[in-house]
Amino acid sequence: MKHKMMFGLCGALLLIQIVSIYYIGEKAPTLDMVKVNEVIQQLITSWDQQEDVCTIDADFSYVVLKPSGKRQCGYGTNLPKDLHEAIKQRTTMVDILDTQHVYGKLVIMNDQFTMQKQRLQHIVMMMSILELLIFILYYVYLQKTMIKPFQNLQTFAKHIAQGDLNHPLPMDQSHIFGAFSESFDMMRDELCKAKEQERIANESKKELVAKLSHDIKTPIASIEAVSELMSVKSKDEKEKQQLAVIQAKATQIDALINNLFSATLEELSHLDVHIEEMESTKLIDMIKQADYLHKACIDETKPCLIYMDVLRLQQVFDNLFANAYKYAKTDMSVSFAYEDDFLCIMIQDYGHTLSKDDLPFLFKKYYRGNNASHEKGAGLGLYISHYLMEKMKGRLEVELNEQGCCMKLYVKLVN
Repeated sequence: MKHKMMFGLCGALLLIQIVSIYYIGEKAPTLDMVKVNEVIQQLITSWDQQEDVCTIDADFSYVVLKPSGKRQCGYGTNLPKDLHEAIKQRTTMVDILDTQHVYGKLVIMNDQFTMQKQRLQHIVMMMSILELLIFILYYVYLQKTMIKPFQNLQTFAKHIAQGDLNHPLPMDQSHIFGAFSESFDMMRDELCKAKEQERIANESKKELVAKLSHDIKTPIASIEAVSELMSVKSKDEKEKQQLAVIQAKATQIDALINNLFSATLEELSHLDVHIEEMESTKLIDMIKQADYLHKACIDETKPCLIYMDVLRLQQVFDNLFANAYKYAKTDMSVSFAYEDDFLCIMIQDYGHTLSKDDLPFLFKKYYRGNNASHEKGAGLGLYISHYLMEKMKGRLEVELNEQGCCMKLYVKLVN
């Protein structure tokens, strides 16, 4: 395409030169001497008959000069006034005479110079117009095949440098960057795939860390509780020491898990929640699994279909029961009720450890209530539970009543 365009431009310029040479070299029309002689004979005849000598029509402009050199009459426009002016205008002069008498001179206006000048002006104008047109066409060609593709490459490189891999590079094999454009866009696609794979891998890693952190906390809490109970009942001093070691190591593991989870907490928004339709009867087993100290009296659930992610809802139950064990330290009751489009799960404890001042901040990250100063914890349990319930199209509420604290889980019903 580039070579064709160059050959076309060279051909056009060559054609202009040939046409110019042809018109410049073209001969101007010559003077017809037969007609000149006819005009002279008519002038002599008119002079002899004493008629107006300048009424004779001719194919050319002329002036009749007297023998003195002054103009007698003329035919045409822009005629010289005397012999001197006629010479300056490069006219052709012929004597008007017969065998007996010289009447004067016939001055024939020479238009060849004027015609040649006009011809050159026309040729120069045509060449200028054609060359301007060729320049415009060549500029459009350069704009399309070089300048615009190069600007596209610059814009593309800028987007890549800013991390924007969703900005494609227009591809066109007709310009000189066509092959490069295709290669660069393939590179962009590969970078985009690699970035997406990296994002998925990071999310999976963070989700795994968060999941393991929560799942490990429940058995660790069980180990602590059981070892503490065995230590109270044991009468063997050596056995008590061993149980104390178990408690200390369990506490150490719990602290490490909290630190690990805190490090990945900022990425919790990437936790996947996969909602499915489930029967509400599965809630009983999930609650019993969370209540590993068997302190809850669980009512029969309302038979219905609900939306939930089993794994995430189990994490919520584990957090709520762990909080109740840690702070309320009382028996609990679990009941169910329908409220609008939700199945409400009410977990009631009988401790009075929370105050009304704590309620607005319970779901804030790292917030710990006034009752938590003497207990270990990171202030994350209710924050995560609240977040997961919203992801499952439900909600979590805390209510203080005369009996103690009631945690209300609203699980979305299947319509």
